[in-house]
Amino acid sequence: MTLPASACTSVVTTMERAEKLSGIGASVRADGKSRCIDIFYFNDDTLQRLDSYQRIEGSSREGDDGLYKVMGSSRTGNKILVALANSSADKFTWDRINSYRMLKLQMADLRNEVEGSPVMSAETKVIAGKEIECTMTLEPLLARVTLSTICCDFHQRPYAGEKLKDVKAYLTNVSSRCPYLPDSTVTPDSYINSGRYIESDLEDFSSPGMFCAAIADSIGTELESPEKNFYCYPNSGETGLGSPATMLVIEGKLQGTTYYYPIEIGRTDGDGIFRNMEYRYDVTITRRGSLNPWTKVESGTVLIKTAMRPWTEKKALTIDF
Repeated sequence: MTLPASACTSVVTTMERAEKLSGIGASVRADGKSRCIDIFYFNDDTLQRLDSYQRIEGSSREGDDGLYKVMGSSRTGNKILVALANSSADKFTWDRINSYRMLKLQMADLRNEVEGSPVMSAETKVIAGKEIECTMTLEPLLARVTLSTICCDFHQRPYAGEKLKDVKAYLTNVSSRCPYLPDSTVTPDSYINSGRYIESDLEDFSSPGMFCAAIADSIGTELESPEKNFYCYPNSGETGLGSPATMLVIEGKLQGTTYYYPIEIGRTDGDGIFRNMEYRYDVTITRRGSLNPWTKVESGTVLIKTAMRPWTEKKALTIDF
């Protein structure tokens, strides 16, 4: 799955003056393939009732600026405007949604995420019926986890000169659902790959390669640069038995024994995983790992250089654990 550096879609809407209904001309900048766009207008009052809903499918790109042209409408007045992109591969029925609060309760399903066109959302407040222009930026619900580089440094060990073989990497404790309009803190209520890689968990997924991949037949002292991307929903709740941290697990064989190197994503230098953020890891393995994928390895087993960024680098640091 490849997301662009900006990983966002820009929506520009122009509201024409009208007595009862307001025509909405929307220009949608889609960096990836846009399968569909759902536009909701809710009254910005106490009840926040649905005013209008439109779905745009197969929008055509016009001109060289990469904009998709769409149209919608609502009654005049103060509105909460919500836009969703790629909410489902098939036509999605929103008949039961009659208020903004109800939409806030709706969840996206990780099984429906498609490579190249992730589910995205944005919301803003507008005054329909005025001659104004509104710009919205749709962001993916997903976060990206990148294994950038990896090598082994076993010098001064009894197994110096050995290589880690049959190396693979995958995500565990991945939230399987996410609100279409997530708040700052998202605590998962269900998981895939709970504690370990579970092949049957991924049978119904559109893109199982988003969560697991073979890395190399063997890895030694020479630096490998797989630049492998994995994707997951936010997980920013308190870590505990009921809310485990999402992990990037590196698995490989050393002298015939399988070892695991689990890394808590976003926990070592932050408060968890957030949407539209990238978590990059440069990994150096220095000794034997754990005998299972859910037990933390001994301090000093893995040297990690991490960078957390909203698709562009924000900061980098080295962590020893």
